[in-house]
Amino acid sequence: MENNSTSPLLRRSPTPLSPRGFELGWSLAFAVGAVGSGFCFSIGVAILGMLVGLDVRRQPMSLTVLMTLNSAFLVGVGIFVVAFVPLLARRTLRELGIRTFGWREVGIGLFGALAMTIVVDGLAALMASLTHYHATEAAIELLKEVRTPSEATLFILMAAGVAPLVEELAFRVFLFSAFARYAPVSIAALLSGVLFGLAHLQSLAQLRSPDYLLTVSLPLAGGGIVLACVYAWSRCYWSNVITHALFNAFPLVLYFGFHVKT
Repeated sequence: MENNSTSPLLRRSPTPLSPRGFELGWSLAFAVGAVGSGFCFSIGVAILGMLVGLDVRRQPMSLTVLMTLNSAFLVGVGIFVVAFVPLLARRTLRELGIRTFGWREVGIGLFGALAMTIVVDGLAALMASLTHYHATEAAIELLKEVRTPSEATLFILMAAGVAPLVEELAFRVFLFSAFARYAPVSIAALLSGVLFGLAHLQSLAQLRSPDYLLTVSLPLAGGGIVLACVYAWSRCYWSNVITHALFNAFPLVLYFGFHVKT
């Protein structure tokens, strides 16, 4: 029987990590490769679109083209992570949480969705009251531009399907696990959560805006910490997908089903 308790830090990790897994240099190269794969995939889709007669060079881009390219980027990142994270971690996908699941994992995912909603919305309301500044995430601004049924369908697929599937691969299966290789789970959750919040910035101007960081990135960082806790608790990627997808789906139900503006 393999002994996975090679060090105190590894014993505190949510997955049975290898002492040779997630080596720092290879992890940095992996991150660059994942982003590069996303860009290559989106460029490939753009070229394919031009070949079939779509005007993907028009500025500003149509909403359909923009969502398609964003989804293509995410798919490229997801394919890269699934293909290469076992080599980086020196563990199987199953050991990294991509496995079959049961009612326990579903229950954790449902509880996580409730906790994430409370944390993100609570922090957003608190920061807005303290800063007297209200900013909305780019995805919400994009949602307000949806006009046709086809655009609505594509947005729902991207927000409640593609994004949770890929972001949980990138931020929990890869980043959180990599941080947990070198630090206690609490620190790994914090670091991966902060990066999750910052990843939702759309420009350097937003990065330099304290108000935007406090009212958008900070609440989403809190949500990222909840997602890390879900992953550490369930040791199942699909619990995270359930949490993330339901969190993203809730405002969509309010918007499309009850015409509640977010």
